[in-house]
Amino acid sequence: MIGALLLLTFSLLGQDHVLHTQKLGHLAYSQELNDIWGWTDTNGREFALVGTVTGFSVAEVTDPTQPVERHFIPGATSIWRDIKTFGNYAYVVHDVIGASSPMTGEGILIVDLTTVDSSEIVYTRFQPTIFQHDTIPVELQRAHNLYIDEVGRLFLFGSNYGIGGVLIFDLNNDPAQPELIGVWDDYYVHDGYSRGDTLWIAAIHNGFFAALDVSRPEAPLFMAQRHTPAFLTHNIWPSDDGKYVFTTDETSGARVMAYDVQNLSNIRVADRIRPSYQPNAVPHNVHVYRDYLITSYYTAGLHITDASIPENLIEIGYYDTSPLSSGKTEGAWGAYPFLPSENILVTDIEEGLFVIAFDFVRGAHFFASTEDSLTGDAINNAHYIWKGLETTGYADIAGKYKYGHPTDLLDTLVVWKQGFQSREYIVSLQAGQRTDLAVRLLPEGYIPPKTDFEGFEIRFSPNPASGGEIRVYRDNLLVKDKVELFVYDIMGQLVLNTVLKGPQEEPFMTFPMDLSSGTYTAILRIDQQKSRPTKLIVIPN
Repeated sequence: MIGALLLLTFSLLGQDHVLHTQKLGHLAYSQELNDIWGWTDTNGREFALVGTVTGFSVAEVTDPTQPVERHFIPGATSIWRDIKTFGNYAYVVHDVIGASSPMTGEGILIVDLTTVDSSEIVYTRFQPTIFQHDTIPVELQRAHNLYIDEVGRLFLFGSNYGIGGVLIFDLNNDPAQPELIGVWDDYYVHDGYSRGDTLWIAAIHNGFFAALDVSRPEAPLFMAQRHTPAFLTHNIWPSDDGKYVFTTDETSGARVMAYDVQNLSNIRVADRIRPSYQPNAVPHNVHVYRDYLITSYYTAGLHITDASIPENLIEIGYYDTSPLSSGKTEGAWGAYPFLPSENILVTDIEEGLFVIAFDFVRGAHFFASTEDSLTGDAINNAHYIWKGLETTGYADIAGKYKYGHPTDLLDTLVVWKQGFQSREYIVSLQAGQRTDLAVRLLPEGYIPPKTDFEGFEIRFSPNPASGGEIRVYRDNLLVKDKVELFVYDIMGQLVLNTVLKGPQEEPFMTFPMDLSSGTYTAILRIDQQKSRPTKLIVIPN
């Protein structure tokens, strides 16, 4: 794996949309491509399984800088071809057949990948006859997509059987002769994913995703559904823990959506995201790998999202494979992130096969709550302004605000709303960490009650501080008195309490600065007298 990739770099070809990624290799094809999958043999050699308009290609990518096509199997002409694997077999399906196709539908192309080093790779075309309603014979000609789960069940979606629901096959007895074990044909299904007893489906024509109970594959049960924003639900993939699902709507400007599905009776939106550099692009397929969303985003290319906190999706990486910039279905069709090398395979319809390295970094997560200091009520629609980033956001109806950044960040955050006094914070965010801030605004014009004791002033030097010793100053500081320092974090939690020592002849005392980056409030106490609270900022070394 390539380490420490450049955060934002330009390739030799002038590529200007690159973040935390690097192109390792490229293989041009003389025809347009569609789907991509991968396979690794027993010796650790890696292969790209590539769908093309006129067939199926096997390319070796063991040396990612030099992809080499090993075999090509011609097939029916179709702009839709999808691939999955089970053990050492590849299963390939195609959808609507072009008028110039040299052949009719071929059902499921089943390829024995152990013969990849032979002069002729071994394959069969599986075209069973399935009886619709137990009486009408239907020969399997085509399907839009398929998925194979961890126990060897093949789910076929969008076939020429019935209205294109789900056909379920068992591959365990004979992988080259799948056994039909179930049918669910209530809706047309475009794509899906199965794990355990749950099959997630994307019903693109009906605009929703749904969960089916397939514990008894001969009689799947419909459990729940949820419409997606554009009503063009193209694909779906769950998080590794099964608590969330991620979906795409195949239309211009659509976002990848995150849903909390822990309660199927109340599926809720967790977050949504789209490429910052090409917001009108069309999302195609999203996959989950190590809590990252790996999305083929057509003309925006490969898009990578940190989904370790699904309620705060962060754009963390991208590589734009396409010179096109439009809201059309051109560019990156598929992205496969599951090779042992962790290289990502991307098929671009017009540009060919890409092998991309991704520097597996995490984003910096920030959450804030906005409240009225006097009443404790939530303040909605408060403005959150990052001065350095020149970025503005707003608190939601519950006063909640969130932000994600692809790297460490030190910036000034201003929070304000009409009718309240604004507040300013120095915020330090760190990649891979979550930072929470409680923002409490005072009403405009509010004057706190005056007290008899105002407290004395202190100051720190340096401030901001980044390590080593820090000095605290107060005029006429007497070391014979007990001098205590209290330091609180932004949540008001005491993080440091120490008794200071210092030379009597100096107007300051020192203490070691071993606090993590952030904004703190400090108070000095001499006997029973306390200083006014003073801001202390700690920045990374």
